[in-house]
Amino acid sequence: MPADIRTAAQNFMTALGELMDAFSAQVIEPKTLYSPAEVAEILCVSPDTVRAAIRAGEFGDTVHPAKSRHLITAQGLQDYIAAHTGPVESSQKPRARKKISVPAGNPGPI
Repeated sequence: MPADIRTAAQNFMTALGELMDAFSAQVIEPKTLYSPAEVAEILCVSPDTVRAAIRAGEFGDTVHPAKSRHLITAQGLQDYIAAHTGPVESSQKPRARKKISVPAGNPGPI
């Protein structure tokens, strides 16, 4: 590989690594508590979806600074993301295709 191409490839990989680092830092900022609106923005869902997940216990223990106000811990958010990402597994078996038999000869009027 010529030196120019090798240098360009190394520069590209360095820039890609920096971009990935910047993106991952943007997704979850180093905070300890998150409001449902902040979590909704991070996960690209509505705040109502986050509140439903809180009620279902999907974020683990939450902090209650006031009545009917919930704050999600950083660990709870990380656990939720880990539980809801990864390869998709199908619980359904593939269905057998229905065989259609066609009689030989003239199929009749169409």
